[in-house]
Amino acid sequence: MSPKQLWDRLVKVSDRALEAARRERASFKDRGSSIAHVRSLLESNMEASQRAAVELLSSQPKALTTRVESYYINGNMHVYGVTPDVVDELAKLDNVARIRRPVAAQVSSVTSEDDESDVEIPQGWADNNTTSGRAANEWGIDLIGAPAVWANGNRGDGIVVGIIDGGAIHTHHDLKGNWRSTYGWFDPTDKSPTPIDIDGHGTHVTGSAVGQNGIGVAPGATWIACLGCTNRICPEAAIMGCVQWMLCPTDVTGKNPKCELAPDVINNSWGFNVSTTAYQSVIDAWRAADIIPVFANGNYGPKCSITPTDFKNIIAVGELGFDDKLSTKSSRGPTADGRIKPDVSAPGTEILSASNTGNSEYKIKSG
Repeated sequence: MSPKQLWDRLVKVSDRALEAARRERASFKDRGSSIAHVRSLLESNMEASQRAAVELLSSQPKALTTRVESYYINGNMHVYGVTPDVVDELAKLDNVARIRRPVAAQVSSVTSEDDESDVEIPQGWADNNTTSGRAANEWGIDLIGAPAVWANGNRGDGIVVGIIDGGAIHTHHDLKGNWRSTYGWFDPTDKSPTPIDIDGHGTHVTGSAVGQNGIGVAPGATWIACLGCTNRICPEAAIMGCVQWMLCPTDVTGKNPKCELAPDVINNSWGFNVSTTAYQSVIDAWRAADIIPVFANGNYGPKCSITPTDFKNIIAVGELGFDDKLSTKSSRGPTADGRIKPDVSAPGTEILSASNTGNSEYKIKSG
């Protein structure tokens, strides 16, 4: 076993703790206090369930363990550099449900066009958009009828959208106006103080969700982001840091939590290529905090074995093509227990959105 091997201890969050949070939610005068209560219950559950393991690890010579990270959102404990003997001792503890290696999640593969200069320019381009040099609305925006909803005064104002992906470029012309600079970014791995995006997927997704000038469905919404993936690979420690941060955001150093700044909805493009209940407690915690989880259904064709997309209490989104039909590569149900997935589908073919390559750059992606 490598001295740097990471093992995960997975302890199921007490259902009673979350049920208590749901029952008591109405007794709080504001959403922030309610979420803070959920966080407090989860932290108490973590401290109780991990006490024996913490004591065992604390009794070991420091050379045997390099770092320990605990996550209250689902009771997981990540121990880096632990020896086989210590793993055996931990496995003997009554409340250790499982010990396993970390599993990286993935962002479904997408196709992209590197050069948008040959995109057909729709009629009315210059009349409707004089600043960005693009069409007034992207085709998918019009297909789903978003402009009619905007005309009724619903552009997403007052809603905070969280994005767990590969980061985002907050200086992009179509994103800078509605990024929340206070408690609006977290990098659980390298602690980058400002938003970054290496591969561009996160910026493109953020633009499609909340971008200005006709690229985003909810341009009035505010967005925040957490860096969970790089080049479509999402280390489990990064995902855990992000899912917990979204429940109760902290500053960029991971300190000074302010639960009242939690998002209303969280968009996720990541998933595990295996059906497992390991993240059910995470989704349950979000739901207990009145946060709506939305997941891309994946681009793996006619099968539905991706987690957490196959969970009952998330909204799974499939990909529509130009013909308003589900794309052949979009994953779909039934799930292992026979449920229909995706729950809803949206345009996902040749979508033009914000690019990470420049503040006025755009890229077409499908997926």
